[in-house]
Amino acid sequence: MTLERALAILGVEPTADRAALDAAFRRRSRACHPDKVAHLDPEFTALARRKFEELRRAYELLTG
Repeated sequence: MTLERALAILGVEPTADRAALDAAFRRRSRACHPDKVAHLDPEFTALARRKFEELRRAYELLTG
């Protein structure tokens, strides 16, 4: 994953500080966290899991 892709996934600017990254991660993870959609169709749950993992990798790249 590139830095540009990670920034786009989180929806933040390249100058974002740690607090902005944390807030963006929390905001975006609410929409696709697998536990939030576990009651839905298994295909949707799998999609949410993939999206959340992508979001987590982007966050780790930007904060690590």
